[in-house]
Amino acid sequence: LGNDHYSKGEYEEAVACYSRCAEIDPNSAVAYANRGMALLKLHCYSEAEKDCTLAIKKDPKFTKAVLRRAVARKNQGKLQAALKDAHQMTILAPGNGSAISLHKQLQVAIRKLQEASKGNINSPSDIETMMRLKITEDDGETSGEEEFEGEEEKAAGKAQT
Repeated sequence: LGNDHYSKGEYEEAVACYSRCAEIDPNSAVAYANRGMALLKLHCYSEAEKDCTLAIKKDPKFTKAVLRRAVARKNQGKLQAALKDAHQMTILAPGNGSAISLHKQLQVAIRKLQEASKGNINSPSDIETMMRLKITEDDGETSGEEEFEGEEEKAAGKAQT
């Protein structure tokens, strides 16, 4: 039912369904990862990150949860943490085009922020602060989850065939 709501763009209803699934089976990594994706669509990045982290704790090799958490972290300006997740994805699923693309994007973004600061970045928190400022300036841009959703749908289609 949650997937039906999600596919219709009814993300709040999907979140409610996935929440019920998590209540029924608190050990379900899928329920938390799916709720995390619906939360990404609602631009609730912190909550999405938390759900994906729960999913990863339940199943450390659940690649969808790792990728979704990377996107949630990226959209919060947590570039170093997002890069760590994207790197983990390249290990868990070496041929995953979304993970490879996200990994490259994050490396470029971090490098550009470091260059823009002319070496005044001394820690991951400095990068996160600069990224938050950039996100505020670029308010009209997309969140980034759309690019990675298509890859997941292709993979799901292959698994069902």
